[in-house]
Amino acid sequence: MKILIVEDEINAREGLVELITKINHEYQVCGKAADGEEGARLAKALQPDLIFVDIEMPKLSGLDMIENVMQSGVNPCFVILSGYADFKFAQRSIKLGVTEYLLKPITYDDLTSVLREMEKKIRVKKQRDSNAGKSLAQDEILKTILLQTKSEAETAFSILTNNISEQENIFLINLYLGQKGLEDLDQIIEVVTQFKNQYSFTACCYSLLEQYRFFTVFVNTSSFLAEILKRTKYSLLFSLRQKGFNDVVASLLYMNDSLELDGALAKLQRLSRWSIALGNHEVIHEGIIEKVKSNHCSYPQLIENEALVAVKNNNFIRLFQVNADFIAYLSVQAHDPDQVIEMCSSYVFSILFFLRGCNIDLYYRIKNNGILDVIQNSYTMAELKNCLDNLAKQIQEHSMNDTAAYSLLVRKTINYIKEHYSGRISLEEIAQGMSVTPEYVSHLFTKEMGKNFSHYVKEFRINIAKKLIMDSGLKLYEVSEMVGYKDPKYFYKMFRDVTGLSPKDFFMMHKK
Repeated sequence: MKILIVEDEINAREGLVELITKINHEYQVCGKAADGEEGARLAKALQPDLIFVDIEMPKLSGLDMIENVMQSGVNPCFVILSGYADFKFAQRSIKLGVTEYLLKPITYDDLTSVLREMEKKIRVKKQRDSNAGKSLAQDEILKTILLQTKSEAETAFSILTNNISEQENIFLINLYLGQKGLEDLDQIIEVVTQFKNQYSFTACCYSLLEQYRFFTVFVNTSSFLAEILKRTKYSLLFSLRQKGFNDVVASLLYMNDSLELDGALAKLQRLSRWSIALGNHEVIHEGIIEKVKSNHCSYPQLIENEALVAVKNNNFIRLFQVNADFIAYLSVQAHDPDQVIEMCSSYVFSILFFLRGCNIDLYYRIKNNGILDVIQNSYTMAELKNCLDNLAKQIQEHSMNDTAAYSLLVRKTINYIKEHYSGRISLEEIAQGMSVTPEYVSHLFTKEMGKNFSHYVKEFRINIAKKLIMDSGLKLYEVSEMVGYKDPKYFYKMFRDVTGLSPKDFFMMHKK
C-alpha cells in the first residue's frame, strides 16, 4: 500500500511516518508534503493508494487539496487529520466522500485500525478495477457498464447497444433493495422477470450492484416516460409490495441516448437518496424532485446537547428518545437528502468526540465500526434512524458490560471516575451528588470492587497513561497532566507503584 502524507507540521509528519512503518513494514510511504499545493502535485505524480491530509495547511487547505486531486482523475483513498472537531470541515469532507478521520494527537491504536480498514477498502477497489470477471454473463453486462470496469466496459457497451434502438426511449429503473432484498434476491428476480415479460420492450436486461444494494433494469421501449412510470409503480413496485418488500425504493432515470450510461450510477444514487425526503411510495424521478420545495434545515444543536447529556448520564432510554426526536426534526419538512446525511454525520461525530474526552476506553472500542460510512451509504430515513440507535446500543452494551455486576451507586461512581479522571476527583463530591455519605460510598465501593476508591482511581489513571505513553507521542509531563497528575514527580511515583517500572522503562520494555 503506497501512502502519501500531507502535513505542514514537521514533527507530526515525521511522527506519522515512523508510526506507519512501525505498524507494518509493507506500508510504503512514497512521499511527504508540507502544504496542500505540494500534496496535490505529489498525488498526481505518485498516484498513491492512500493519502493522509491535514485540514489546516498553507497555500491550499486539506479539503481544497482533496477536491483538486479528485478533479484531476486520480482516485486514492483519503484520511483527514484534524486537531479538533469542526462540523463544517466534517460536512464538507462527507460531501467529497471522505468519511475516515483521525483526531490529534494520533494514537497507535487509532492509526492501526484506520490503516487496516483502508487496506481492506483499497484491496476491494483494486480487485473491482482489475478483476471484474473473465466472462460477460447476461446479468453482468449492465453492471460492468455502470461500474465502469475498465477491462470489460467497452465489450459490455457493444453487446448492449447492438440490441437496442437509439430511436426509441431508454430508461434505467433502479430498485434500492436494502438488506431484506439482498437476502431474498430470487424473489426480486422473479418479479422483475415477470415485469420484463409482461411488456414488449425492444430490449431489457438487469444487474445486481451488490455493494450499492441496487437492482438496476435497463429498458429500451417505444413507450414514453408517463407510461413507464405507471408500469413501474402499478406493476413492478406493486408486485414487490405484495411479496413483502415494503422497504424497496424505486427510481426512474430517462436517458437521451445510451452514451448517458457513463455517469448514470451517480444519478441513480442521487435519485434513490431522495427517498429520505419523499419516502418510497412513489417512483422517484427528476420531475417529482423538481416539484419539491427543499427547505433549508438548521442544525438542531439543542437536540444534540440533550444526546450528550444522556450519554454522560448513561441514560440510554433518554438517548433513544433523543435519536427519535432528531429524526423527527429532520422529517418535518422535505430537506435535501445530502443535507440530512450531513446532519446525521455531525450528530454522530459529536457523540464520538464527546466519548473520546470522557471515556477513552469506550471511544477506542466503538470508534472504528464504520458508522460514518453506513450513514453516507443510507437511502432511507429508517436506515439513518437505525444508525443512530445502533450507536446508542453499542455505547449501552459496553457501559453495561463494564459495570453490570455492581450496584447502581458503584456504577455511578465508576462512571464519574471515567469522566473526570483527567481532573480532580473527590469522593465527597460523588457522595454529595448521590445524597449519601462519603463513608458509605467508600465502604460499598471497597466491598464490591475488592479495592478501595483511591487505589482504583490510581490504577485507572495509570492504565490510561500506559496507552498514551505507547501510542500518543506525548511527552511524559503532558501525559501526567492528561491523567490528572499536575506534578510529574508524583505521577512517576504513582506509575512505579502500579507497574513496578518508571514511565521511561515501561516504554522501552514494550516498544515494538
